[in-house]
Amino acid sequence: MQGVAATMKILIDIPMDQYSGFLGKCDVLSPEYEMLKNGVITGDGEQHAAVEFLCGIDDAKRLLDLATRIYPETASRIEQCIKLARQPLAVEKG
Repeated sequence: MQGVAATMKILIDIPMDQYSGFLGKCDVLSPEYEMLKNGVITGDGEQHAAVEFLCGIDDAKRLLDLATRIYPETASRIEQCIKLARQPLAVEKG
């Protein structure tokens, strides 16, 4: 099971207003900045816009650590995405 956790990808989605603030505080030479810059803008315009990207669990944890230090407003969202990815899928029995 260790191998599955190590290769599991987590979908991180950050609302655009939080994303912009977080990105603005990141060191442009950091791997976290590169990860954030490679995100995809989703949503229906300004109201529900977000940035989404896939990353490994270790990268997600590093992003969470960085957000906790430099932009706490985003840390809770990243933590929520990590927790969601770790929950087992419900299988409907029919």
